[in-house]
Amino acid sequence: MMTTKDYAEDLSNDINFRRYGQLASAIGNQLNSQKDRFMKGHILEKSISVYSENRLKHIDQNGKDLLDTKTGKSIEFKYTTNGMFNKNNKPKKIPLS
Repeated sequence: MMTTKDYAEDLSNDINFRRYGQLASAIGNQLNSQKDRFMKGHILEKSISVYSENRLKHIDQNGKDLLDTKTGKSIEFKYTTNGMFNKNNKPKKIPLS
């Protein structure tokens, strides 16, 4: 069975995170109003499909945003402010199990 760490490494080989990061950075704090957050999430979910050359297919189902066409795993995206960095702009420790 593939561990979370192994799965993350496998995905990292098939996703162009540089382009995804550029898009996320360009969007930045835009589309953060209550009515626009849904659209922001939708844009980012659709882009990860493009930047993975459709390995992660956007399916937009209840509880499932993406389907990994290689493994059959479904993925639900969640977005949060300061998800990767603490208030001092230091990377948070994110456990991979």
